[in-house]
Amino acid sequence: MKKIIYIMIIAAISIAYLNSCNDCPLENSPTTVCEVREATITLFNPSLQDPTPPDTVKLPVAEYSIHTFLFPIDKSNSGTLTNDSRFEDNDQLIVAQQSFPNPLGTGDLLAVIYDIFPFNSLMVGDIMVVKVRLNADPSLNEADLRFNGYLQRMPEDFMSENADEFCEDYIKVLTQDDIERFRANASQYGATLPNAILHNYDPSDITVIDNSGNTVQEVSPPVETINALLGEVQDNAVDITVKPGQVYYYKARNGKEFAMVIADLKEGTFEPNKRRVTIMFTALK
Repeated sequence: MKKIIYIMIIAAISIAYLNSCNDCPLENSPTTVCEVREATITLFNPSLQDPTPPDTVKLPVAEYSIHTFLFPIDKSNSGTLTNDSRFEDNDQLIVAQQSFPNPLGTGDLLAVIYDIFPFNSLMVGDIMVVKVRLNADPSLNEADLRFNGYLQRMPEDFMSENADEFCEDYIKVLTQDDIERFRANASQYGATLPNAILHNYDPSDITVIDNSGNTVQEVSPPVETINALLGEVQDNAVDITVKPGQVYYYKARNGKEFAMVIADLKEGTFEPNKRRVTIMFTALK
């Protein structure tokens, strides 16, 4: 009789435990803690305006912004809006160059390509906002983002800014198999996504400069130099056109993996009404 009672007690405890564990994480769940964070990234614009005499220093334009977003390494912060110091005194970078002999004298000249946006591989952060296109219907807004890491679109959109719902209804139902599938299909910079834009250059984008950085207008590079330079930059600039509600798997440059939702695209309230992109994200553990 005592043995029967003992078995009944154990069975009752087991049933009670199972009934109380409806919200326990799935054994195959990739994360036990969902910690949603948020970041707002301003449209990248390093433009400088010519000084008004007697001033000699170029000043930033009203829409000036040189930060990109860097994902956090741990939960101690929500990431960093890190400035690209290369643009503090310049409004463009040399993103590629090829030397060739100077036909008018001794030494070499440089055939270079300038751009106001660094290639994905040259970014100092994880995300740069390249363009923001606004619509009368905010749900139709679009932005072109440039990523440094690996990206894959997740199949279901999330049309909300509710962090709790993002955890409960989206993240916690993912399995480890889901994450492994996103990881396996992710491409560097998101280059294989259907909403990727691969930028190319042509000979009109090439400038000839001397070793001091002065433009040399009377010299054109040889054909082989032009071809080598254009081949070097082929598909090195990749942007992803995103819309509100889209969710992406992202492996950051620090090696951490995140689920990221495009939460909002908008412009500022005050002049010059800078355009911005807001993301919500959580680490996948």
